[in-house]
Amino acid sequence: MPLAILAERFELSAFELDVLFIAVVVDIEPRYEALFGYVQNDVARKRPTVDLVLTLLSGPVADRFELMRCVGPDCGLVRAGLVRLVEDTRDPMSSQLSRYLRSDRWVVDICIGHDRLEARLGSVATIVARPRAMEGHPRPIAHQSDRPTLLHGPDRAGRQEAAEAMAAGVSRSLLRVDLDRLDATDLTLGEAVDLVRRESIYRGAVLYLETGDDEGRLAQVVRSVEAGAIVGSSRPFDRGAGDPLVVQIQVPAPSFEDRKEAWRTALAGVEGADAPALAELRLTREQIALAAEAAATSTGGMTPTGVVMAARRQQRHGLNRLAQKVEPHGRWQDLVLRPEALARLQEICAAARHRRLVHEQWGFARKLSLGKGLNALFSGPSGTGKTMSARVIAAELALDLYRIDLSATVSKYIGETEKNLSRIFQEAQTSDVILFFDEADALFGKRSEVKDAHDRYANIEVAYLLQRIEEYEGIVILATNQADNVDDAFARRMQHSVEFAFPDVAERERIWRKVFPAEVPLADDVNFGFLARQFKLTGGNIRNVALAAAFSAAEDGRDAIKMRHLIVATARELSKLGQLPSRREFREFYEHVSRLC
Repeated sequence: MPLAILAERFELSAFELDVLFIAVVVDIEPRYEALFGYVQNDVARKRPTVDLVLTLLSGPVADRFELMRCVGPDCGLVRAGLVRLVEDTRDPMSSQLSRYLRSDRWVVDICIGHDRLEARLGSVATIVARPRAMEGHPRPIAHQSDRPTLLHGPDRAGRQEAAEAMAAGVSRSLLRVDLDRLDATDLTLGEAVDLVRRESIYRGAVLYLETGDDEGRLAQVVRSVEAGAIVGSSRPFDRGAGDPLVVQIQVPAPSFEDRKEAWRTALAGVEGADAPALAELRLTREQIALAAEAAATSTGGMTPTGVVMAARRQQRHGLNRLAQKVEPHGRWQDLVLRPEALARLQEICAAARHRRLVHEQWGFARKLSLGKGLNALFSGPSGTGKTMSARVIAAELALDLYRIDLSATVSKYIGETEKNLSRIFQEAQTSDVILFFDEADALFGKRSEVKDAHDRYANIEVAYLLQRIEEYEGIVILATNQADNVDDAFARRMQHSVEFAFPDVAERERIWRKVFPAEVPLADDVNFGFLARQFKLTGGNIRNVALAAAFSAAEDGRDAIKMRHLIVATARELSKLGQLPSRREFREFYEHVSRLC
């Protein structure tokens, strides 16, 4: 009988089973309403009170006091959600004995044979009767029963597969709960967790709660679930003081072959769709399905171009909160660098294009437990082209470039910097972006001898960042003006190192000629050779001079940029660098800047 199943699953005592029967019988057979009113000498009392239950089920007075604990607010029946204690509205000051016992609607449905999930959960919960066991897959196959398990990783579908495998490993069904849909119900998070816990106990199912990427909800769920439950999230759980022990298992992002198969399924029947090319985008299977759905419902219909655009939009852009997006710009011919530096940059692009071939088809991924990403170190004086080179690489690879905002990343509070870095790498994990750490020595500085707590935690930050860069499978570019300040451990792990030298005379003249757009009117007296020979400026300085001269010429009459405009702008740029104009440098043009001295 259903009540017997409830008693077995919830481990009810004989007394608790009798209490549950008395509470539920009035909802099954209405004639008991009159009977309860009669025996309680009050026709308005149509439901049994705590006092009546104790009178019916207890013997001597000693037994009555002992059993009162079994029908109190903290009793097992109430905690399990099988019985509720309801106040007597006619007498708010009534004692605990006057409270009514009322069974939950879910219990009534179970007793009359309606074996269905709690209606209040709506579409939040589903039961997987026969979970799939995955063969030859590097994911957990046994369920941890002594404490909760957290499955974390970017791929929601992968987390669900891992949960199913864990349930299949113990031959149990899986109760899957999507807490991202909780807003569609009237339930709070605590109420939902209580209801699905009751469902999982009754059905003997492994409980799996999917929390998405909400950090606060993840912490609340982990602290409320019991041993044996599984929680799924895109982020790991940062355990604090007093938090329960949790088995944390990282679920890897889908491989290229997984993504290709997902695209083939999503684009079945679409002519011209290139599943292998789309699989190069590191999307999760859920994002692939959403991209295909968005393309199908767009005004132009599901076309190959529309699918690519929808896929790009699906890539995560939570990085906008943590980093500054830099628009990719420029071509190789726009860079004025030494030949060896330019060759190294082109090698970086070649490595990025052929990573899948080398790692997956040629099998290098099996040899590399870590370090599957692409890391590069750009070093050289300020203004020598490090940022511009990163933009050109992003343009050549058709990838977004994100410059990490150190002001939003580095924190004086212990542990906060690591959390910010974790968010950055987590957001970037499923996005085809280049992470650009400018002024990298601020984060990647050399570890020092530990003399106090500040040194110890500073060293921890560097070690943590080193670990995350090794685990990250995307492209990371570090730029620094002082290569000697970068910790040796980072330098050793950089697959590519490019040194940006201070430009010589010939390179400075090329920069001067390239910095002006073709539409800019230049006067005949402009002498780029003189500017390159006389002033030792980097490309960044030359760009500033050109822009300042253009504004000055526009103010004068908009006819052309003359040599005097460039001379005055150069003098002002040198003064910013702490250099006063001298006759030896400016020669015949000194009269234009003598008043600035």
